Amino acid sequence: MHPAQSLYCSETTSPCELDVFLQRAKAFPSLAFALVGVDRLLLPAREALLSWTSTLFTQLSEKVPSAALGKLYLIFLRQAGVKIFSFLPIQRFSSDQLTSALDSATKQETFTPTYVRKKQGFITLQYLTASRACTGKSHTIRKRLAALHVNQLAHEPISVTICEEFLRSKFIKQYRAAIASQDEKPVDDLITLGVHLNVSCYAPFSVLARFLEQFLFWGLLEDETGQLLMVDKRVRWHFFVELATAPLDDDDFAHVVFTEQILNMLPALKHTASHQD
Repeated sequence: MHPAQSLYCSETTSPCELDVFLQRAKAFPSLAFALVGVDRLLLPAREALLSWTSTLFTQLSEKVPSAALGKLYLIFLRQAGVKIFSFLPIQRFSSDQLTSALDSATKQETFTPTYVRKKQGFITLQYLTASRACTGKSHTIRKRLAALHVNQLAHEPISVTICEEFLRSKFIKQYRAAIASQDEKPVDDLITLGVHLNVSCYAPFSVLARFLEQFLFWGLLEDETGQLLMVDKRVRWHFFVELATAPLDDDDFAHVVFTEQILNMLPALKHTASHQD
């Protein structure tokens, strides 16, 4: 299933983000879509989903022509909230069935690190560095990008610092500006761009992991509302990622005091980096 066909719900998923995804599902009735973790939705988003599905269910029952929809799966990870969707067909899975499915999936070649490294994605990571704060890595990366800008880069490097939140729209805005500056180039000409992601140990790693997977493997950029943008295939990327680890004595963030712990939360980064310091 393509990343654009699934939405992983959380307490921060808004009714607007949900609506964008549902409209996408309705626009492509030949495809299957999945909402994962519906039980995590807060009341406004859950009510919006209930209203949308109940209206569509009624329209389908009455055979309204405009109500065409393919397969849309609402996946609950807990019992919470299942009852209000009881008008829909429900399929339950035992823990043994889920364990068996997971074992089967992880044996497929597409899920192994070796295959991921071999996969020809849209982006090639040129450089990955990991360090504790204030060790001078940012300065080193900026110098390398500045040198590339003089000789190769078509535009100022895209630079995003990711702390407690990750505004993907900020990255997309800089990317759009870089591409717009190359409008006069022939369509067959390559465009060389540089990127510096400076990732704090306090970053929202689940959001970043999904962003990197979509970007590196599928060439997609997704903003906070769920809108998708396909990356221009003419771009040749110089991609620098800086990972900061937490202090060893920070008990609240003991899960990110070592680089390997962070990389395990960012598998797309771990398995595609062509160079690591």
